[in-house]
Amino acid sequence: MTLPQDVLATAQPGWPHFPGVPQAWVQHGSVQLPSVFQLNVIDKATEATHATLMYAVEDGEVGLRVVISSPMEVPDMLDWLRERRPLRWWKRWAIVGMALDTAERSHAAELANAWLMSDSDGEAADREHTDRRAQVLAPVYAAALKAPVDRRRNRVTDEDLRAAASVYLAAKEQGQPPTVAVEETFNLSRSGAGRWIRMARDAGHLPPTTKGQR
Repeated sequence: MTLPQDVLATAQPGWPHFPGVPQAWVQHGSVQLPSVFQLNVIDKATEATHATLMYAVEDGEVGLRVVISSPMEVPDMLDWLRERRPLRWWKRWAIVGMALDTAERSHAAELANAWLMSDSDGEAADREHTDRRAQVLAPVYAAALKAPVDRRRNRVTDEDLRAAASVYLAAKEQGQPPTVAVEETFNLSRSGAGRWIRMARDAGHLPPTTKGQR
């Protein structure tokens, strides 16, 4: 996999913008992933984050839950990303990045001990550590390339509703129209955003509505 020449993209566990969203470690295909993670797409020229794509793993599927864009509206940003690679390619890049990160974390002690216990010194020890790291990560990379990226069915999950509730509450706190925020963040129609909000209330992720509140 090769990135477009004008961007960098790094994956990280969790959703720092929504620290209240719980995180666990889950099996996805043959690799381990955090239950929520994000991909930061960075413009090389300005070194600024252009887009943050937030994913969640649920029932064996990785779904794009939230898109945050700084330089343009979310629909325009999605078009900007599609011009460079399909959205499923960006998801694959995020899955590979997180699978490698998770594997390296789980083998951190082993890799550190291998370097400390090496009979070699200096550059030779570094090479041995690099070789061992490659041995650990190569099968993970191969498995991540085969991990499923497409959703099996179109449905609204509890993770979707939790994320929508977080966006709704954040927009309301900032004095912005919360339904519009959900609509734009998740690329929904106005009626679709309203449906997600009602479902989030029914699931207990939002407080009950009062007269005149949306």
